Amino acid sequence: MKASILNIPFRNARACIPKKRNVIKEVLLCGTSLVLFAYLVEYSFPVKYAAFIPLIFVAAVIGNRININTEALQQIPRNIFRRELLIHYIVATQIGIIGGLAYRGSFHMPLLPTAVTSFIFIGALVGLTEELVFRGYMQSRLAVINHPMAVFFAALAHSLYKISLFLSPAALPRQDILHFFLWTLIASIIVGLLKQASKSIVPAIIAHIVFDTIVYAEMSHAPWWVW
Repeated sequence: MKASILNIPFRNARACIPKKRNVIKEVLLCGTSLVLFAYLVEYSFPVKYAAFIPLIFVAAVIGNRININTEALQQIPRNIFRRELLIHYIVATQIGIIGGLAYRGSFHMPLLPTAVTSFIFIGALVGLTEELVFRGYMQSRLAVINHPMAVFFAALAHSLYKISLFLSPAALPRQDILHFFLWTLIASIIVGLLKQASKSIVPAIIAHIVFDTIVYAEMSHAPWWVW
């Protein structure tokens, strides 16, 4: 089975995968780079600009792993609209709604959004990007070794990336780090399991976008921690 983002095949899938140790090293290095970026990005110049170096490194690694060709691109619409994925899309939407409402309640926000602003489009883009990186790349890359480990490690990397934004001394407001970490970890494991069950990244993207839409609906601009 080929690891993929949106069912675009990666080079070096199961049939020709390098040694497991090399795969783990690669993913650990990318995860560490993302955490470093999150920790440094709130600093002022020149540290802020230096923070993008590890981010560019991760983008280069992921880009090198994607083997895009005409045939793969033609298969994307067919893979997205497969009939058997419909139930997963419904479940993903429900997970996003329930998660978003529960998150708002746990942080003492009004249960339902009081307004909807154009920021939801930026929120959707952020959710899409995070899923492509953590579930699309990391989980798919590790899944050729072990599926449960892949789900957990991708979720852990996502959670560490998120809390690093708040742990940085340059971060503005302080948050309940443990609460935020557990929320992200549990949500990431759920969408990771959804990705594994559906064998597609799309349900995970739907769940994340629905969640972010509900949580950030009223915001008129991006909060400082959104990257």
